[in-house]
Amino acid sequence: MNTIQNHPNDLTDLFHKYGYCTDKECAHSYGRLYEHWLASICPLSNILEIGCSVFGGGSLLAFSERFPSSTIVGLDLTWTELVDEVRERSNIDLFSADAYQRETVERFRQAFPPLFDLVIDDCLHGVDDQYQAFLLWNEIVSPHGLYIIEDVNDPGGLSQKLANHTDTWDVMLGDARRDGSICQSDSLLIGLRRHQ
Repeated sequence: MNTIQNHPNDLTDLFHKYGYCTDKECAHSYGRLYEHWLASICPLSNILEIGCSVFGGGSLLAFSERFPSSTIVGLDLTWTELVDEVRERSNIDLFSADAYQRETVERFRQAFPPLFDLVIDDCLHGVDDQYQAFLLWNEIVSPHGLYIIEDVNDPGGLSQKLANHTDTWDVMLGDARRDGSICQSDSLLIGLRRHQ
């Protein structure tokens, strides 16, 4: 069982540790929001990150270390930027495909039949792309799980599209911007959790 509270290496620390191959903390400061939102998910058995190879897969390493008994799956079109350490982790699996195709979701579900406790969209950052990804991938989220959309550039536009799903999903906005730092203006997350 993975617990969140009082963990000596929280995701903020681990995103810093792997900052050479992820931008989740150095540019966006997402660690504290992840820790807060994931605190209610127990057990956290499996994690899918869609779009994770651009910086080298460091977020997969962070999740792998934070949740060593969980299965971590990275999905991307190509793995050319991936650091070697990702392939060496026994609890990380890689899946190569176009995340925006219905057939990809079907093939993925055959390869990984269980529902996922955490699904992260860190793929394309346009509103239409983020909404399309949600429509395709929300079906694999476990009943107690969480779907997180990273790097939201237009929270109003995306929230408007997601309003069509508020009968079954709670929508949360997380602001990870830091005043006076290098943190980018798109450091907003939208988290979606099924109604309990």
